[in-house]
Amino acid sequence: MLQLEPGDVATQDVWVLELDSVAVGWHRVTSHGDRAELEDLWLEPPVIGTGLGRFLFQHAVNVAADGAATRMEWDADPFAVGFYQAVGGEKIGSTPSAAAPGRMLPRMRIAVDQRGTRNR
Repeated sequence: MLQLEPGDVATQDVWVLELDSVAVGWHRVTSHGDRAELEDLWLEPPVIGTGLGRFLFQHAVNVAADGAATRMEWDADPFAVGFYQAVGGEKIGSTPSAAAPGRMLPRMRIAVDQRGTRNR
């Protein structure tokens, strides 16, 4: 799904990034034992390339660590793979897209430690 549903906000932690009281991005991480899932990470196009994506991603890693995860995984938009690799993610496979039949999404992962820093 490519949008945030009201039920997601009601039942899960959704973190919003604001600039001058305007939402410019958000992320949602769910916990599954020692694995966290980055369900969503979105930025408004005007702020892409400003470093806010890295900031938001690191915050998601911190949320995963706070939930006792040792790794965080996600299905990436194919156009975002370069970004995710630059922040330490690695491709581990692929997943069929739920939004676009026949499209495959890169499956990615990053290891996290309990201080919320990336393991390399």
